[in-house]
Amino acid sequence: MMSEPMDADTQVRIFKDAGLKVVERKGWRTHNRAGHGAYGPLNGVIMHHTGSDSSAASMEAYLYDGDSERNLPGPLCQWSIRTDGTIVMIGNGRANHAGEGSGTVLAHVIAEDYSGDLRPGPDDTDGNAHFMGFETQYSGGHVPVKAQYDAMVKAAAAVCKHYGWSAKSVIGHKEWTSRKNDPGHVDMSDFRKDVQAILDYTKPVPAPAPAPKPKPKPVDPAFTKALSSKVAPGGHDPQVADLQRLLTLVGYGPIPGTPPYTQFYGANTEEAVARFHAANPQYASRSHDVAIGPRGYAALQKLALAAKRG
Repeated sequence: MMSEPMDADTQVRIFKDAGLKVVERKGWRTHNRAGHGAYGPLNGVIMHHTGSDSSAASMEAYLYDGDSERNLPGPLCQWSIRTDGTIVMIGNGRANHAGEGSGTVLAHVIAEDYSGDLRPGPDDTDGNAHFMGFETQYSGGHVPVKAQYDAMVKAAAAVCKHYGWSAKSVIGHKEWTSRKNDPGHVDMSDFRKDVQAILDYTKPVPAPAPAPKPKPKPVDPAFTKALSSKVAPGGHDPQVADLQRLLTLVGYGPIPGTPPYTQFYGANTEEAVARFHAANPQYASRSHDVAIGPRGYAALQKLALAAKRG
C-alpha cells in the first residue's frame, strides 16, 4: 500500500482522535531532512526504542537535534512516545530513523502479505523514504510500561486507520534490518494483533462498494535502483546480483557458473555485459566493453521490466 505524507494538522488530529495526549515540540512542523533523499509515497510505520531510559527532556532534544557523534542529523523520528503515553511531535517529513533495510520486507509490507514476524534480507533499500517512525522512550532492555505500550498500539492504529492500511503495515526496526533489535521486549506479531484489534473494532459499517481493484504487485527493487559505483568488474556488491538477473531476463544470460546469482562481478558477468553492449553499442564506451554504466544499467532495467510484463 502506498500513500502520500500527512500534513502537520492531520497528524495531530489523528492522534487526538485516538484519545492520545499530544505535545508539539517547537519547530517540528518544518523540521525534516528535505533535500537528503525521497520521502513518500509512504508504505508503513516502523516502531523503535530510543535505547535509553533518560529523561523525556534530554531524549526529545536528542531526537530533534540528532546524534553529532554518529554524524546523524535530526530529526531521528517523526513521533516519540513518553513513559506516560504522551505523543511528542518531533519532525514533519523525512527523518533519520529507519536507515538502510530489506527490500524484501518492503515488498511484503506494500502487499500486506506475510504471517508472523518478518525476516530481513540484505540492507538494500532506503527506509527513510518509505516509512514513518515512532521512537518509544525506553532502553529496550525491558518491556515498555503499560501506558507506553498502549499508546504505541493506539498511535500505530491511528496512522493505519488514516491510510486505510491493515496492521501489516506496521513493523519493528528489527524486522527491517538485522542490524537492529528494537523495539526490545516487544513481540511484533502480537503487537500487530493488538493494532488490528483496534482497527477491526473501529471499522465503520461498509457501504456498498465497487468491485475491489487488484493490489499492485510489489515493485522489484532491481528495476528501480540507481547504479552503485561499486558495481564494476572484479567488484563485490549486492547489486551485482541484480545486474546478473537483469541481463538474464533480457536474454544476455544465463551467466555460467552463477548459482543462480552472486554478488561478484567476474568474467562471466563481464562477458554478459559485453554481449549487451555489442547489441546496444550506444551504451558502450569502447569495443568489447565489459563494464556497465549508469545509462546502460537504466536501459537494462527498462528492457527487463518490459520483458517481465510481457
